[in-house]
Amino acid sequence: MLSQNVAATVPLVEIMLSGTVNNQNCENNCVISQTVTVQRGTAVEWINNDLVPHTLVSGKPEDKNNGTLFDSGQIWVGKSVIHDFNYVGVYHYFEKDHPQNTGIIIVTDDTYPTSLSKVITNSNATSSVLSPLEQFKSGIKAEDVKCRQDLSLVFKLEDGTPACVKPNTRTQLLEKGWGTDLEVIKVKNANASVAYGINNGNILSVTAYGLSSTSSSGEISGSSILIVSMDTTSNGTLIITMPRILIDARSDNHDDNFTILSNGQEIPYAETSKTITSRTLSIPYQWGVKHIEIIGYGYYNKQPPPTE
Repeated sequence: MLSQNVAATVPLVEIMLSGTVNNQNCENNCVISQTVTVQRGTAVEWINNDLVPHTLVSGKPEDKNNGTLFDSGQIWVGKSVIHDFNYVGVYHYFEKDHPQNTGIIIVTDDTYPTSLSKVITNSNATSSVLSPLEQFKSGIKAEDVKCRQDLSLVFKLEDGTPACVKPNTRTQLLEKGWGTDLEVIKVKNANASVAYGINNGNILSVTAYGLSSTSSSGEISGSSILIVSMDTTSNGTLIITMPRILIDARSDNHDDNFTILSNGQEIPYAETSKTITSRTLSIPYQWGVKHIEIIGYGYYNKQPPPTE
């Protein structure tokens, strides 16, 4: 919680909020792109030294769960807010009315006050690391979550949330299709996610379409289609892991080939791995492609969602 104008009883670091068009005395104390490293247990005070109010929000502007750790409300001219940072981690924040103004608080352990990487790999400091979900809910991106020295990071394929598990457990989760070490994105028009890796480009969205019919045994037949919208900078490759419950290609109770279209033209691909719950494809693409269409079909076991 942020507190206004409360005297800190722990080590205090001050950050000035200044540098608007009315106040050009910003120098190195701007919120913009400022990174401050503090020891665990330090209080950080943001002081409004500007001529207008400011509002600070935890996380990044593009994060859906920003503001979870703190939302300062308006900090009036000459006032300040204080937050105690008691857990090791990397904390992003930004100014609500001017989201291009950002900052980062890096919290290290007392033993190694200048190096976060040493904290994370030191067994004596593991108790001070926030749990993966606590870090995630505080505004830290899933891929930036830190694990204890003896644990490895993995992402749940269903919703992209992070988990820290033992290395052998991570291997088992990857093999079973529960988890992935790729980035995860929610699929539009479906209660599911896909994992992906891409070079020389960015994934903008993944949308599901399709027509299907359900047999008396609970099997679904028909076509399922995923449209991957992307922005590319040169030729590259898309790696995508798709849950079978979302899309599959089956024929005579056996896995069959998908059809892949790039801007409406069929292209080759390779299937790099498959489990009982997911399939992973490697799809090369040409620079300038805007959409990749993945078409599946056939029968696969799935209980239809309950009708309302």
